[in-house]
Amino acid sequence: MNQNTALPILSIRLYFRSIPSQVVEVNSWTTADTSLVVKTLESPFKGIFIDLKHEQLNTQLDLGGVAPSVVLQFDEQGQFTGASLSLGTTSGSFGLVTQSKRLLILPFDAEFPIGQLSHFELN
Repeated sequence: MNQNTALPILSIRLYFRSIPSQVVEVNSWTTADTSLVVKTLESPFKGIFIDLKHEQLNTQLDLGGVAPSVVLQFDEQGQFTGASLSLGTTSGSFGLVTQSKRLLILPFDAEFPIGQLSHFELN
């Protein structure tokens, strides 16, 4: 398993079906690992973009350190494919197995329009 440390900042534009786009600035992590431990490095947690560069079908994520959060999943072209919610506490455990190669993990916000999300672009 790998744990993220001192990561660069990335600006991402999120596009929605019927509302204006939003820009988020998050840490960026590119890795070929298939099993990841994701921990928040800042308080409050602002988010992390993970770009997976391996050829395996699945990636296992340990996200216990970034709750409550939403894991937005995208294909290699940046199209939104699904979301997972971790609504527990940072002291709890939360694991996820995904086939997506691009993940955007953001702090949970009940007002965030997950159902309207269509794709993203790197700024």
